[in-house]
Amino acid sequence: MTQRARTLIEAGYLVLLAAIVAVPIAGVVQWFNAALTFAYSLDYNEGIVWKQMTEIVAGRGYAPIDGFPAIVFHYPPVFHLAVAALAQTGLDPLVAERVVSLASTAGSALIVGDLARRLLLESRRLTAGTAVIAAIVVTLLYEAVHTWAPQMRVDAIACFFALAGLWCVTKSDQRPALVYLAADLFTLSVFSKQVSIVAAAASFGALLLLRQRRAVPAIAVTVLLGLAGLGVLAWLTQGEALRHLFLHNINRLDMAQLFPNFEASLSSDEPLLLAGAIGYSVVLVDAWRKHRRGSAPDLPSVTMVLFMRIATLSLVMSAKSGSSTSYCMQWDAGMAVFGAVGVASLVQAASRQLANGLPLRAPGWAAIPLALAS
Repeated sequence: MTQRARTLIEAGYLVLLAAIVAVPIAGVVQWFNAALTFAYSLDYNEGIVWKQMTEIVAGRGYAPIDGFPAIVFHYPPVFHLAVAALAQTGLDPLVAERVVSLASTAGSALIVGDLARRLLLESRRLTAGTAVIAAIVVTLLYEAVHTWAPQMRVDAIACFFALAGLWCVTKSDQRPALVYLAADLFTLSVFSKQVSIVAAAASFGALLLLRQRRAVPAIAVTVLLGLAGLGVLAWLTQGEALRHLFLHNINRLDMAQLFPNFEASLSSDEPLLLAGAIGYSVVLVDAWRKHRRGSAPDLPSVTMVLFMRIATLSLVMSAKSGSSTSYCMQWDAGMAVFGAVGVASLVQAASRQLANGLPLRAPGWAAIPLALAS
């Protein structure tokens, strides 16, 4: 088979794959647009977050709750301040809050796409492009992301800062100073949602395993930034912010709701999970082969594998009373990275069969992504 014929077959296949996923993606975009312009609450939590934002901007945030009426401030103020800044442009505050969440989700999807591209075993334009597009599509199709991304909540911005920090760490072999930007981003993530520590734990764990000299100063800077932020919050609120964040906001664990929450989050995600499992296996097999050859493990792969494992353990937090499937968003992002690797690896395998003059085998590999997309 000539190179031209192979290229035409591959292009036609990608057009078909894109046409299949265009329908659900169009539905997601329609939902996001409808949510953005919806004039009322999408979830009861939105009203709480709006009230928290107005109180923080007015200088009454994290006030004592020894009188009535009173409000508990569940989260640190990064999301609220970002929304207030955007609303200063003249946007309606409700629209501004949803714009911040949707922009954060879009940023997360782009980061997921680049992470998937860099986990691949080869860098052919076809395979890399497939990985990026698949990652963005898979991210937006996950039930938890689809549900919570457009809402006035802290989850999307916390996820974005966490993934951006992780991305910086995975790029730090080329630019070591990026670990300090990662420290800033991890701090912003925690000051958006105080339990958003998975990406930092995975990133610093990978650095401690592979790049110890880079790890210690990065961890030190992150800790110092976090302590400084807590100190400023405590000083501005006479210590009340710490009571709100760490005492008033403690919820008991209710393990009976762990699996219902998990099931609700993944109720329509089975094809995405299968693609993620394929991609995770591909990355692990590649790591094993490198180990057998005596090659050093690469930082992006180790970081993502650690991220996925820690994120899976962190899902127990969705058993807290009052929690929701939004706790799955960062886990979904990790699965989207591996899902994109899975899809791109299958496309790569089919392309390799064509290149080797085995066109009858290629459809078998190519049919799997089509089946998953359907």
